[in-house]
Amino acid sequence: MFPLRFVLFFPALELLLVCTPYVSRQTGPAQYTVKIAYCEQHFNGASLTGQTVLVLPVLTRTGHDTGSYFSPRRQIEILQKVRNDLHYSTSYDFEKKYLSAHDSLSLYHFYQSLYKGEVVKAQTSDSIWKAMDAAYMMFVGIKYAATIRSFDGNSRRNLHVDVELWDVASGETVWRVEVIGIDKSIGTTDTRFIKGSLYEAFSKLPGYLPANNENNW
Repeated sequence: MFPLRFVLFFPALELLLVCTPYVSRQTGPAQYTVKIAYCEQHFNGASLTGQTVLVLPVLTRTGHDTGSYFSPRRQIEILQKVRNDLHYSTSYDFEKKYLSAHDSLSLYHFYQSLYKGEVVKAQTSDSIWKAMDAAYMMFVGIKYAATIRSFDGNSRRNLHVDVELWDVASGETVWRVEVIGIDKSIGTTDTRFIKGSLYEAFSKLPGYLPANNENNW
């Protein structure tokens, strides 16, 4: 679906170091390093089980992405594989409710404050939080995505994804995970590579309960 020499979401970030004759190809599955960067002291599996989670569009440095394979609905499909005890809602109804009384620029700035980690700006957007009909809000931030082609003709894809969960009532972050992905295989599509990173991130939610139909990626 996505050409291998282009970067999903960030075409401008591609690092094409040199175009040299093909030498050899490295193989092997994509590798992911997952780190729980933050978890609020009183937040645990019991806090989350049975709750409704609002899933926002994927956020990038150039804005939010609603048209890609990783739309909120696609993210929910992955979430349901690892957490089928939760209820999910997409950002479509939330945005429709908010934009019925407010301008789109304020929503854009809210998304950018989330992406940039501008906590105070995000927390003080009271009208936006009030438009969320959920206990928690989740967003995926693509911090870095690049295909690097080396001098020997091999290519490697690098990816840095942050996933945050916010308590809607308090407007505060309760959980954040970071995923660093490296893929040297020519057989893995961009879609599968990023899908794997989201699966790794979502699997680390507190109180992880695998679904009966969970499959290996």
